[in-house]
Amino acid sequence: MSDKRKSFLSFILGILVGGTLVGAGMHYCHRYHRGQYRAVHFMGQLKKRLALTPEQESKVQAVLDSKKKAMEELKDKVREDASGQIRALLTDAQKPGFEQMIAERKKRREERSSAK
Repeated sequence: MSDKRKSFLSFILGILVGGTLVGAGMHYCHRYHRGQYRAVHFMGQLKKRLALTPEQESKVQAVLDSKKKAMEELKDKVREDASGQIRALLTDAQKPGFEQMIAERKKRREERSSAK
């Protein structure tokens, strides 16, 4: 096999392997970022390592669901507080643009949460 052909095949193989790794990494990061992976993994570890009964499993799941809801409410409050502080720093001319940015971010969050 010629050196040019070996180089070409190595290049193509690198692209395929790199693309696969990037895709897998993005998928993992996306799931992990949303907390889905952590919650599923944690529940799996609890079931496996502690041999939870079905009753315990459902009660633990209720605790985790409650925690998730409380965290979402806390994040919403922090967002609102930060937005209020930023609004106080902006001029009247800047505020409409800021409100538009906030609305766009809220829409993206809602789209992501409905896609779960």
